[in-house]
Amino acid sequence: MGSTGSIVAGQDNGVEVNIPNEASGQENGRFDVSMKRHHSQPASNFLQMIQRQKHGDVVSRPTANIRSSGSFDPSSSIFALPEANDKIRKEYETFKFTKDQEIQALQRKEQKLDMENNRLRAELQALNRQCQKLRTERDIAMESSYEATERATALEQDRQKIQRQFKIFRETKESEIQALLHAKMQLESQLRGLRAHGVATGDDHNFSSNNVADVMDTSMRTTSEWWAAPESEATSLFGSYAQLRNGSHVGFAESAADIREPVRAESGPDLSLQSGDKQAWLTTSANLSSVLPLANTTEICGSTLLRCYLAATPDTVNDLKCFINHPNIRLLQNACEKEGYHLTLIHFTDLNDYNQEQDECISDDSEKSEIIKLAIKRTSMFFMFVGNAVGPYTDVECQEGHFNHPGWKSSYFYLKQSTNVENNSCTTLRKQIIGSNCKRVASYTESEDGCQLAVNNLMKAVQLEFGVKLSDLNTSNVSDSEQHEVSCIDEMPSDEHMEQLQREIISTCDKMLIGQPFGFEKCYERLDEVVTSPGPVPPLLISGTKGSGKTLLLSSWLQRLKNSSPDIIILQHFITGGKSIDSDPVIMLRRLLTQLRQHLPLANQPPVQTFSTFDVNRLRETLPRWLEQFTSRRNNRILLVVDSLDLLKDAQRNFHWLLDPLHVGVRVVISVGVDSCPEEWRHIPTLHLEPLSIQSVKLLLNHHAKSRDVSIPNTLERDVVSQCRTATTCHPLYVTLLSVVACSVCEKNISENFFQTCLRSRDPVELYQLLLRSVEHQFGSKITKTCLKPFFQFLACSRNGLSETEILSLLPDLTWCSWIAIHRQLSTFCVIKESVGLITVHNSEIAAVLYDRYVSNDVHLKRCRQKMLAWLQKRYEVVVTPRNSDMLLWLLHKEEDREKLGEVVRSPMVFHLMYTRGRACEIVRLWNYLNEEKRTIAQEYANALKLAESNASSGRSDDVTMNDVAQMYQSLGRFLKDLGLMEEAVAALQKSLEILENILDPDHPAVADSLHHLASVYSQWGKHSHAEPLYRQALELVECAVGRDHLRVAQELSALVRTARKTGRHEVADGMQQRMVSIMRKNSSLGSSNLKRLLKRAVRLEELTLGDETLETAQALNDLGVLYQMQNNLDNAESFFKRSLKTREKLVGISHADVAQSYHNLAAVYNEKKQFKKSAECMNAALKIRTEVMADDDVSIIATMKYLAFLYKKSKQYAKSAEMYKSILELTEQKHGPDSVPAANAMINLAVSQCQQEELDGALPLYEGALSIYRKNLGSKSPQVYQTLRNIAVLLYQKGEMAGAAVAYRQSMGGSDTKPLSTSRW
Repeated sequence: MGSTGSIVAGQDNGVEVNIPNEASGQENGRFDVSMKRHHSQPASNFLQMIQRQKHGDVVSRPTANIRSSGSFDPSSSIFALPEANDKIRKEYETFKFTKDQEIQALQRKEQKLDMENNRLRAELQALNRQCQKLRTERDIAMESSYEATERATALEQDRQKIQRQFKIFRETKESEIQALLHAKMQLESQLRGLRAHGVATGDDHNFSSNNVADVMDTSMRTTSEWWAAPESEATSLFGSYAQLRNGSHVGFAESAADIREPVRAESGPDLSLQSGDKQAWLTTSANLSSVLPLANTTEICGSTLLRCYLAATPDTVNDLKCFINHPNIRLLQNACEKEGYHLTLIHFTDLNDYNQEQDECISDDSEKSEIIKLAIKRTSMFFMFVGNAVGPYTDVECQEGHFNHPGWKSSYFYLKQSTNVENNSCTTLRKQIIGSNCKRVASYTESEDGCQLAVNNLMKAVQLEFGVKLSDLNTSNVSDSEQHEVSCIDEMPSDEHMEQLQREIISTCDKMLIGQPFGFEKCYERLDEVVTSPGPVPPLLISGTKGSGKTLLLSSWLQRLKNSSPDIIILQHFITGGKSIDSDPVIMLRRLLTQLRQHLPLANQPPVQTFSTFDVNRLRETLPRWLEQFTSRRNNRILLVVDSLDLLKDAQRNFHWLLDPLHVGVRVVISVGVDSCPEEWRHIPTLHLEPLSIQSVKLLLNHHAKSRDVSIPNTLERDVVSQCRTATTCHPLYVTLLSVVACSVCEKNISENFFQTCLRSRDPVELYQLLLRSVEHQFGSKITKTCLKPFFQFLACSRNGLSETEILSLLPDLTWCSWIAIHRQLSTFCVIKESVGLITVHNSEIAAVLYDRYVSNDVHLKRCRQKMLAWLQKRYEVVVTPRNSDMLLWLLHKEEDREKLGEVVRSPMVFHLMYTRGRACEIVRLWNYLNEEKRTIAQEYANALKLAESNASSGRSDDVTMNDVAQMYQSLGRFLKDLGLMEEAVAALQKSLEILENILDPDHPAVADSLHHLASVYSQWGKHSHAEPLYRQALELVECAVGRDHLRVAQELSALVRTARKTGRHEVADGMQQRMVSIMRKNSSLGSSNLKRLLKRAVRLEELTLGDETLETAQALNDLGVLYQMQNNLDNAESFFKRSLKTREKLVGISHADVAQSYHNLAAVYNEKKQFKKSAECMNAALKIRTEVMADDDVSIIATMKYLAFLYKKSKQYAKSAEMYKSILELTEQKHGPDSVPAANAMINLAVSQCQQEELDGALPLYEGALSIYRKNLGSKSPQVYQTLRNIAVLLYQKGEMAGAAVAYRQSMGGSDTKPLSTSRW
């Protein structure tokens, strides 16, 4: 057989198949397979089977008999096909049956599974329906639960509200019942007294038994106690500070309305002797002008600006420039800025009398003269270098600076000695200067000598005004162990700039309202109703448009309320703008809480940590709680007044508690804008400011005309009145602007065509636009482009204004001459104003106009801010001051420059300046903006202070000493205490204490401050055992330094009292509290802040008294006498006043206003010492001098006569007292008219004096005349009318006219007779 298989068909249809076996071991690799086909099997099937077997498709067949010969065995089983088929068939059938069974089983199983699936699907659908049902029920249940919770919350709120209302109702009714019972007892007592004396009474028995007893006693003694001014309102020789100290005040006038006149009277002549700015003195809240006449007491009055006018003759201009460019001048200005003050040097070296250059803002010489006069009038010091030539404006400067107003301001003249021939004008000028009694005249030869003299005088003046010395900046030259001023610690530093601004708002608005009828009388009545109404009263909302006078109304009403109701506790806050710091809710709430805390005795004051937090949520919860607790424990009513509350950040959320019922003793008055009022507040009772009436418009126009000394023609008046008839043109701002334009037309400064254009304006915005175009046209395109427009841009982009020095530094093309002219025009048009030494926009209306006109978009705004930032960063590199730190941080925040902002805010010096000036909340806000945690802040400052300490100890830093580092650590510790980081606070304060003990002495008074602050941290932490030893150590140091009766001692005792009570040692606390109360009574006139400022000033004054006998020395002696008198050290006060008097008599002669003032103060000391005759002699001497040097109708003369009359009465010289009161009455009638209220006051004083001499017949007509004047001017229900009727009742009772006395007294109590008696003339 070959290599391929062959198939041979035989007879038996057998087939022989040769299949190669590749797996066999045969050489040919082949094997033979013999197979026999069954007869019933087709050949083709057989071949297919063989083929399958060849390819391995059949592997389970029996093994064939393979032979090599190619034949096969017929008997082989493999070829038994029928049997195999049967077997296979059986197997197949079996297999088929099995499979059929399996299929059937599977089918049955499938049917079963289908049934199960259907059942499960039905169950699932049922479960889904049940789940949906349950879900619906759950939602319903949750909604019901939420509704129930809401109802429960509402019910709880209603329950609390009802509880508060019931509490208020109960307290109100209890107070009413007590008042009724007290009144009943008084009436019964009065009735018994009257019946006992046989006085017939009607149904209304309101006659005072006390007064009756006084009258009965007068029948047996020469004097009686007549009605006089309330002691709380009487004016003492020393003004308000001495009154507060003594508790019982000296009254110089017997009428309540008259007692305010001596204050204004004293402020007149004494102010003319001021070295400071008169206007700053007029804005003071304390009446110190009569005792501090020359020194502009900045700490008390709040002035932070000192302007000096520098002048020179043409040949001494170089000397003046040498003075201006002296290095110490710049250092002195930097030192002032570090303390928060502004030193401004005004000089007109740009005028053509100096360098022959023409200023574009000035048209002619007369205009320049007016600008010079205006500039000098705005200054408080005058420096002039006089050579051998006289310029065209030299006479104007000398006349305005000194000759026309001698003593008005401190004038310094420096006469240059030269061999050159003087002209006649110069010789006359020199003689006039020498003969003008000016004691500040010096001569020099070399320019450097004259410059140094002027620098020394300026440094001395700055030291007196601000307490700033040149060494304050160059701290490396100052010993760390220099004298420390012991004063009370400010537990929570306040922002002095903001406080001064708040005081200035009150004083400025009060001055604006004098003589200006704004039609506020009805508003005053509505506001008075809020205060006087019994029971709980909802807040009163004052609503009005911009410029309608909301701030003016509130400030003037508060001043009236303080004078009429001194017992009311007033908490006030004025918001000046959305960008200002006073619009921060944390600042505002902490300030209100501080005001409320100050009305509590030191022993009852809560710890500062109760409201020193920076969390506004806690603060807004604390204020209502404190108000309720305060009014429930004391009888005083509290009045909370907030102006422009809608400008406060999140006002609606932070003051939502105003909508809840407040305590019965709390009254709230807030003002908002009409458009910006929150919706929830619109249902509060509202007082809407109505437009001015036609009469008010006319009066306001005439007032402006009178103030500018012009006469308004009838045509202009009709035009103004006809224009001011709509809602937008009839409020004070628009009327004021139009009145200013009308006055300028009369002065020929504005054309009538422009005035007619202004009459077509529809609101203040349009009128302001016209005025700005007029200003631009007046100064020309060059000045407008280079100076005016940039100035407006910088002003609009600033936070709270710019100082004059900053303005001239930002605008290098602007000269002083141009600036004074621009300032005059813009101030006249109410575009800008001066506030706390800064130039700011006048109101919100002009602020919006300036932004729209000169900034207009964010691109210009950003460009302007970038310029200011570049300038500020240069200033920041030179010296770090509170002013540039505040401006820089604010601008970087607005520009969102996080990197640079982080660098500045991490500076320990910036942090120290911001914290000590009450800006800690702003620091917190900036750190929150930078997304930093509290502990990260603490670590950042700790690392920075370690570096500063290293530099200071090694001498690598000239700007920071170890003493500064200690103060920074102290500020950091206090700040961390407020943040609640007690461990870090203790570490910082311990470091401060360690540094102070090393560089000073462990017993130095400065160490007491660190001990106190460290103890306060332990006390707040609850570790009283650690705090008490530190408090006691601080107390010992303070007592050793200032004695046992200092206010600081009381402060340490107060802390020890709280600590003792916390630890349960109440007996120890009671003993210390008694001592503390005794100290407080001795120093009741001085608060801690006032004492700190006054002692700081005393140290300066003592330094100045060590020099030669000069006017400044005499003034320093006088001021020291005042300070010692305030501390009840009368012997030392008398000594200093006598020294001041002696020095003044020697320098200026016996007939000088300064000498009169020294006599005045000596009289005050003798009055305090009960030496009334000596006091009267000194006051008589003061009166004689003032009569000689002042006009006959001067108010100071009248005030001095009142003081003298009072002293005559106290010294029992009644005849002289009556004669003096007669003279006062004559002068008052000449000055104010016979039907004026001051004349009625004088009549009351004279009547009281005559009654004391038992001249009853002469006193009765005076009382009747005063009563008639009071009714005519003040109304029949005024307090003056009732008090006068009470005096008449007492007088008639003493005369024996019982029926007339009863009628008069009934009328004095507000009653009226149904059956008038014939003797009743009242």
